Amino acid sequence: MMMRHLRSARAAWYRRLHGVGGDEGIAMVMVMGVIIVMSLLLAATFAYALAVEPQARRDQDWNGALAAAQAGVDDYVAKLNANDNYWNSVDCTNVALRGPAAGQNSCGWTASTAVGWQNVSANNASAGKFHYDTDTSVIYSQGAVRLSSTGKVGST
Repeated sequence: MMMRHLRSARAAWYRRLHGVGGDEGIAMVMVMGVIIVMSLLLAATFAYALAVEPQARRDQDWNGALAAAQAGVDDYVAKLNANDNYWNSVDCTNVALRGPAAGQNSCGWTASTAVGWQNVSANNASAGKFHYDTDTSVIYSQGAVRLSSTGKVGST
């Protein structure tokens, strides 16, 4: 009997010391809370990635078109370096010059001629294209050729 009384006294003392309710279930609540918060963060990150993907594609195409336009400038400068009088006439074999703004030419290009696009990479149209127009009206007064180069990648 004494032993039973001692056990119940220990149990009463333990309950007073540690509280009546105990916190045995709090770990599960905390784990579930962390899982919910992490799931919400993951869903928000995924939604953001889906929302910015089209803009990232446009930015990539825009930068590719800018590089293609620079390739057009480099192409024309290379032709000028190879032939100092290249600016003096319209080169009918140059696809990048074909278009409505070709001016007086012997190629048969008129105001209704479609713009010609030269591939940056000969066998890869998806790498970008360029077209350029020249204005040689200031060559004698300023010693310059005005070159307007346009680049295109995909639909940009």
